[in-house]
Amino acid sequence: MGLPGLQGLRVPIYFLEEDGSSLPRPVDLDRADHTLAVLLLDGRMTDRRRGEKGAWAMWARDLAASAPPGGRHHVMPVALDSAAFELSPELGERHFLSLAGVTDVDRRQARLSFGMAVRALHLLIDDERDDVAAKQAPVTLFVSHAKKDLDPRRQDPVRWTQEALQDLPVREWFDARNIREGANFEEEIRNGLRLADGMLVFLTDAWATRPWCRTEALTAKELGTPIVVVDALTDGEPRSFPYGGNTRLLRWRPAPQPPEGGDAAVLLDWQERSRTEGERMIAAAVREALRRMHAKHWLQGIAGEGDVVLDVAPEPARVGCEPHGRTFLYPDPPLGREEQRLLGCIWPQARFETPMMRLAGRFIGAPADRRLSLAVSVSESPDLARHGLTAAHQRLLTDEVHLYLMLAGLQIVYGGKLDPDKLDDPDNFTLRLFQLARGYSGLAADAGVRFAPVLNAAPWPLWRLYGPEVKVFGNLARLEKVPRPDLGLSDEELGALPSGFVPADTPPQLYAWARALTAMREWVTAHSAARLCVGGRIEGYKGRLPGLVEEPLLSLRAGRPLFLVGALGGCTGLVIDLLEQHDRVEMTEEEAIRNVTSHGEILALYERYGGEPAHRDEVAEELRGYGSKGPAAALQNGLDDDDNRELFATADPHRIATLVLTGLERLERAGRLPPATEGGP
Repeated sequence: MGLPGLQGLRVPIYFLEEDGSSLPRPVDLDRADHTLAVLLLDGRMTDRRRGEKGAWAMWARDLAASAPPGGRHHVMPVALDSAAFELSPELGERHFLSLAGVTDVDRRQARLSFGMAVRALHLLIDDERDDVAAKQAPVTLFVSHAKKDLDPRRQDPVRWTQEALQDLPVREWFDARNIREGANFEEEIRNGLRLADGMLVFLTDAWATRPWCRTEALTAKELGTPIVVVDALTDGEPRSFPYGGNTRLLRWRPAPQPPEGGDAAVLLDWQERSRTEGERMIAAAVREALRRMHAKHWLQGIAGEGDVVLDVAPEPARVGCEPHGRTFLYPDPPLGREEQRLLGCIWPQARFETPMMRLAGRFIGAPADRRLSLAVSVSESPDLARHGLTAAHQRLLTDEVHLYLMLAGLQIVYGGKLDPDKLDDPDNFTLRLFQLARGYSGLAADAGVRFAPVLNAAPWPLWRLYGPEVKVFGNLARLEKVPRPDLGLSDEELGALPSGFVPADTPPQLYAWARALTAMREWVTAHSAARLCVGGRIEGYKGRLPGLVEEPLLSLRAGRPLFLVGALGGCTGLVIDLLEQHDRVEMTEEEAIRNVTSHGEILALYERYGGEPAHRDEVAEELRGYGSKGPAAALQNGLDDDDNRELFATADPHRIATLVLTGLERLERAGRLPPATEGGP
């Protein structure tokens, strides 16, 4: 996972969904084309004295039965200790990744990560193979090296990597042993690379001077074989190979060689560290192959007719043999403008695009400060574990979705808190929005977009805390101070501080905050064309209702387009359930009395001083009423019922952004996007 501009596998990883019981929910393997289910097993699951009567064994047996060998999915049991092998006879028939004897934490994690990468790569490779024997073949790496730089004592990076291969489920294609006598050398190299899943290039001093090494690299580029270059230079090169770029590069980190005749323990440690370095190279090659294979499959799923899918950024050595005038779709991030200009000079009739570039600029038709505005309602969800997610998943999903939307040319309007004392807090979404605009402005420029400033609407009395320090984001964001509503209570009655800030402690103060937050949410609704909701706390909030209940409610009342992302659960999931005519116990007065501080006293203050009081039962009934004719009729967002229900379920940031933009485009073409209030963004 990771944002489009960052390095990483970008392969979705989730945990088992929990419902509060001792066992996870049943796993729906068909939520993806290919699912690798990794079971971390230990003695606690086999201990019948825990009162579970073999429940874990039955659960694991059923999961394994749902993914028979050779299918689209795979169950991978991992033994954390020796007792894990006793869990289930059915699992015992499968090959375990055993970590029982690995005590070093880093090594255990490395072995687990490597095993998962190999198995995941196999799923994708086997999808493209028809021959049963080929499906069962181990992962194959092509090793490219210059024999001149091999150490006669077999103590060089190539030999250490070969040594590490002996204990791993990976085999190599090594020309000295694999090319038949009398065979055509170039043809054999091509055949070897065609069968290889990845290539390791050991860049030593002599490598670029060897014609066959250069031939191997160029052939790999032509065939699209994933390449990892191991920088094992000693003195340097007289001339670097000009087509060796656009690849993953790792530095070989040699362990200090012990003196001859030294201590045997020191020698063994050196040998082990050298083999471990070889394992690191092999693992990098496998991960690169997995990254590229996954990117290829994902891009093929979103490619248009006539697109040529590349699993790596375009370069002359890769696309030079393709016909002119094609459209090449490659993974994010986009190439810089300087590389784009060069490709345009070489292939003026070709187009080179990424998924991000295809979303970019779709709503740019006005100055940056007058763009189509989208209100976003985002906060942490208490339901992440129930959906197999963590806080890291939530941050990545929300950040990536909003990056895509900003790249599309939308102005983001957000009523979040900007805490002057926590300007570096990674969990503050307001700050992360600003930092996205700052950190990705260069990437946006490469995609041909200039971000519109984020509009941060701050309620009274929160903005009373803001001083000059909140202006650190310059032109990336604009602050709107929403005025204090008419409360019928003076600052003195509210116990305001000298700065004008009002704490949220007493019932009158909580009432004032609730009215102020409603006023801010009404301002945002009126000053934006549509709203997107993600997550949200159900309890522990300031306001008359949870923010992620009140904000969609205001959009529904105003007839503003509303997009609901249900993957994180929380308040947004609650609203979805009510629109879909399901009951939620949280939306009852009994729950409000139980969980909201001074609930009855605050309701009395509403009756005395004004404003709409929060009666959860009435709000729940109102939301059910909006949804009585289906999601499309309720949300008025340009999507049909099936599209909206996909948005309710998907956790794919690109798909979420695509659905939102599709709905907005349909509304815009039909002239159904409501105008923002005069004076809005």
